[in-house]
Amino acid sequence: MKTALILLRVCVEELQEQGLLTTDYRGEPLEDGLQRYTEASATAEQLAEALHETDFPLDHPAHGEAPGERGPASAYYYLALLAAGLQQQGIAYPLEAYRIYRFLTRCAGETRTAPTLLKDAGVGLQSDVDVRRLTQSSFTAGQLAAVLGTAYSAVGHLAYKEAPDA
Repeated sequence: MKTALILLRVCVEELQEQGLLTTDYRGEPLEDGLQRYTEASATAEQLAEALHETDFPLDHPAHGEAPGERGPASAYYYLALLAAGLQQQGIAYPLEAYRIYRFLTRCAGETRTAPTLLKDAGVGLQSDVDVRRLTQSSFTAGQLAAVLGTAYSAVGHLAYKEAPDA
């Protein structure tokens, strides 16, 4: 996820450097929106790295998970595809960044709920170490979801400028 976040931030920065961003109809000053976005994006990158470092127990494919199934392996596969697409072609409009942030915010939010979902499903974890890792990962994912929500909101206040400033 961190790679996708970095590439997404770079794409938005390129739109700004090309003079293709403006404020939307709500009138928030462009610099304020960009600052809020930049701060939230940088924090999200750090939290995504922290989440990765917790070695979240669900990061790994479930036993017997087949290619194409919906599960942890496919989620990471699609994040890798997203990162590759951002690296190859970037984005042309702020709306694209807004949609990607919405997706990433929802992913982090769902990860946050993993302990409750596992408990409700009657899934027991192997050890106390797994319980602690899952709890820490869940907490970090909650923080990540909140920060991604801020970036999502900030980029939602940006609009595409048809012609760059001369």
